[in-house]
Amino acid sequence: MFDQGSEIIRADFHLHTRKDKEFKYAGEEHSFVSEYVEALYAQHIRIGVITNHNKFDFGEYKALRSCARKREIFILPGVELSVKEGASGLHTLIVFDPETWLSNGDDDINHFLDSAFIGISNRENANTRCRCDLPAMIDLLDGFGKDYFVVFAHVDQKNGLFEECSNGMLTSLASEHKLSRRVRGLQKVRNYARFKSVPSYWNQHLAMVEGSDPKALSDIGKEGSCCYIKIGDYSFGAVKYALEDYTNRVFSTSPVIRHGYIKSISFEGGRLSGQRISFSASLNTVIGIRGSGKSSLLEVVRYALSLFPSQDADYKNDLVKHVLGDGGKISMTVIDEHGIEYHIERIYGERPVVLTAEGKVLPIAPNAILKNPLYFGQKDLSMSKPGYEFELLNKLVGGRINKQEEKLEQIVSSLQITLRQYAGIRALPERIRELEDKDKEYDHKLQVFKDRGITERLAKQTAYRMDIAKLSTIIKSLTTVIDSFQVFVDKYDTSGVQLEGYQSKFNEAIFCRANELIQSINAHVAMMVEQSRAIESDKTIIEGLLQNLQDANNELREEFAQIKREIADDTIDLDGFERYQAEQLSCRASIEQERRRLGSMENIKQALAEGFHERNKLLQQTFLAYQEEINSINCGQSELEIRIEFKGDKRLFITQLKNAFKGTRLTDAKYQQIAKEFSDMPAIIEDYYLNDGKKLKEQISEREFAAIAERIEADYESLIENQCPDMVHIYYHGKELGKHSMGQRASALMLFILSQDDNEIIIIDQPEDDLDNQVVYTEFIKTLKQKKTGIQFIFATHNANIPVLGDTERLIAAQYTDSNIGLTTGNIDTPLLQRKIVEIMEGGFEAFQRRNAIYTSWR
Repeated sequence: MFDQGSEIIRADFHLHTRKDKEFKYAGEEHSFVSEYVEALYAQHIRIGVITNHNKFDFGEYKALRSCARKREIFILPGVELSVKEGASGLHTLIVFDPETWLSNGDDDINHFLDSAFIGISNRENANTRCRCDLPAMIDLLDGFGKDYFVVFAHVDQKNGLFEECSNGMLTSLASEHKLSRRVRGLQKVRNYARFKSVPSYWNQHLAMVEGSDPKALSDIGKEGSCCYIKIGDYSFGAVKYALEDYTNRVFSTSPVIRHGYIKSISFEGGRLSGQRISFSASLNTVIGIRGSGKSSLLEVVRYALSLFPSQDADYKNDLVKHVLGDGGKISMTVIDEHGIEYHIERIYGERPVVLTAEGKVLPIAPNAILKNPLYFGQKDLSMSKPGYEFELLNKLVGGRINKQEEKLEQIVSSLQITLRQYAGIRALPERIRELEDKDKEYDHKLQVFKDRGITERLAKQTAYRMDIAKLSTIIKSLTTVIDSFQVFVDKYDTSGVQLEGYQSKFNEAIFCRANELIQSINAHVAMMVEQSRAIESDKTIIEGLLQNLQDANNELREEFAQIKREIADDTIDLDGFERYQAEQLSCRASIEQERRRLGSMENIKQALAEGFHERNKLLQQTFLAYQEEINSINCGQSELEIRIEFKGDKRLFITQLKNAFKGTRLTDAKYQQIAKEFSDMPAIIEDYYLNDGKKLKEQISEREFAAIAERIEADYESLIENQCPDMVHIYYHGKELGKHSMGQRASALMLFILSQDDNEIIIIDQPEDDLDNQVVYTEFIKTLKQKKTGIQFIFATHNANIPVLGDTERLIAAQYTDSNIGLTTGNIDTPLLQRKIVEIMEGGFEAFQRRNAIYTSWR
C-alpha cells in the first residue's frame, strides 16, 4: 500500500462482529475471522473500526487485525458506547489508538469500559447506558493519557446525536472545549435539512463519515455506507488527521483519475543508479537542503520528457549529464488519460523511446501520451524577457487552440509564388515597350529591302518562314499543355479512391451511393487519360504537318537561291534580310506572348489581395481562440486579468524591421513610425506591391523608400514569412505585471499556470524562490489543493508550506552523499518523512518549538 503516496480508500467506521449480541453468524467458529476479512475485502473496505456495543474483545481484535493485514486492510479497535444523554441514550463510537491502548499485551480499552459501567449490569445490551454523560466520558478517557477520537453514530436515528439532543443541548455540548477536542465525525447523516439547521459547530467542523453497522456478514459494506478517506500510512494518527482535515481528505465517492501522469521512474548508471521512485498522480514534493540533488532529479525528469528549459539551457543540460553520466538511462512508467500504461526510456545523448506495456516500440514522442506537460526551472517564473507572457499563454492553452499552422504555411507559400509571378509581370510594360522599339527598328531595317523590291521578290520565302514559325509556336504551347496534364495524371492515384471490399455496418445505402460516384469519377479520370493520349496523337500529326511544311520549304530552297542570284546587287546584304525577318518574327511572337501575360496582371493582383486577406483572417481566428481562453481564465478567478492585443508585439516587429532594412539609414523614430502604421511585415509587402508603396512613402523620404524598395525586391520571399505575435498583458490585483515586484510577478504567473486544466503534468523547481511568502499560502496553496486532483504536480522545494499545507500525496527527501544522490520516499503521513520535514525545512524540532513559542507569545 501507498507505493504511489497517499491513497483514497474506503473506510467503515461502524463495524460489529459476532462478539456483539445483535450480530448473527451461523458458520464455523474457526472460519469467522477469515470470512469477515474476505467480506471487507470484497466490498473494497481497507480501513475498518470494530465497534461492538459496549464491548471490546481483545482476542478477536488481534485475530482480525492479523488476518486483515494479509489483505492490506487496517483494523482499528473501538467501541459503540451508549452514554447518558437523551431519552434513550446516545450511541457514541470511540476509536482507540492500538499502539497505546493495547501496548505490551495490556487491554486498557476494557479497563475504561469497566470504569464506565461500574455498578451497571448487562452492559453488552445495545440500550444499556453507561454511568457517564459526554463530558464525564471524555474526562474518564483522558485519564488514561492515551490517544483516541469520537464519532457520533447514526446521528439522525434513534440513539443518534440529532435525534436525542435538542438544539439547546447541542449548543451546550459544542461549548465543551474538552469535547470539541475529541469529536471528529458524524456517522450516517441523512436528514440534511436538520443537519444544516443545527448549531454551526456540528455541521461545519466535523467530518461526515459512514459505517455499515452490520448485523451479519452480508450487511458489511451495504448500500449507502460508502465513505472514503485519504491517508498515506496505516496508522491511527493518519486516520485521525484525515478526519481533522475532512474538507481535503474525506469523500463520499472514490475520485477517478482522469489525467495522464508519471507512475514511476528508475535509473541505470550515474548518481541515481539502482533507485526507483513512485509518484502520486496528484502532488509530489521533493525536499532537501541546498545542494542535496532536488534540482538534479527534476532536470532528469524534464530530460526524459523532452521538455526544454526557458533559460540556462547549457547549465541544465550539463547537470543532466552530471547526474546520468555517459550511457546512463532513465526509465519512466506513465499512465495516459485512458488508464493505459506506457514506458518511456532515454539513454543520455539519445532521443527518448516510447514503448507499450508489452515492450513494443512506438514511433511517437512522450507528449503524444502525456498532454501538454510543463516545466519551469529555478527563476523561470520571475523571468522578465519581452514576450514571455505570450510564450506562457501559448504553453498553457496552445494545445487547445487550432492554430492551423499548416494552412498558414500553405497561404504564405502561395503568396510567395504569386509574388514571383507579379514581380515579373510588373516589369512587362517596360519589356513590351523595349520589344516594340526593337520591332520598329526591324521595320526600319527591312524598309530598305522593301524599297528595292526585294521584299516582294522574296515574299514566298517570307510566307513559308512565317508559317513554319507559327506552327512551331503552337507545337511548343501544346507540349506545355500536355506536360501539365501528364503531371496531374501521374499524381492522381485511383487506387486510393476505391470502396471495393469495404462494408459499412450501419450506413450501407450511403456507401452504396458513394461507391457509384467514386466509380464514375474514376471513369472520368480514365477518359481524361484517353483524351490526353488523343491530344498527344493530334500533336504528333501537327508535328508531321510542320515537317511537311519544312520539307516543302527545303524543296523551294533552289528557287529561293535562284531569286537571290538574279537580284545580284552587291550593295544589299540578303543574309541580313533573312536575319532581320527571323528576328522580327521572334520579336513579334514575344510581344504577343508578353501581352497575353500582361492580361493576367489583374487576376494576379486579385490573387495577391485575397492571399493577404486569407492570411490575416487565419491569424485573427487564432487570436479569437486565444481571447476565448483568456476570457475563461478571467472569469475563473479575481486576482488576475489577462488581455491580448492582435499583432501587438511591436517590440519584436521593430526588431524584424531593423534586421530587414539594416543599412538603409532609417532612424529609430522612423522604425517606430512604420511599426505604428503597419501591423506586420506582410502588410508592408502588400502596400508596396498592390498600392505602389503609397502608405510607406508617407512615412519616409524618397531616398529611404528607394533603399527599402531595393530590399523588398531582393528579399520579399523571406520577409513575408515574418509574423508579429499577439501581445499579452497580465494585470495582477489591478496593476500591470511589469509594475509589480519580482515576487508578485512570479506569484501572478503561478496563479496563471494554476488556472489551467489542460496540462496533465506541471514540474516546477523551487517555486517559492520567486513567490511572496504571503502569496504562498493565501493564493498559491489554496489553488494548488483545488487543482491537484486533475493535474500531477512535481515540485522541488525547501518551503514547508508546500508539502505540509498543500497536503502532498508523495514526499521524496533527497540527500547528496559520496557522489551519489540518495532518495527517501514516503508521504506526509509517514513518520520518517515527517521527521525529515521538521529537520530539513524547519531547522529541527527544537528550532520549530522555539519559533512556535515566540509566535504564541506574540499572539
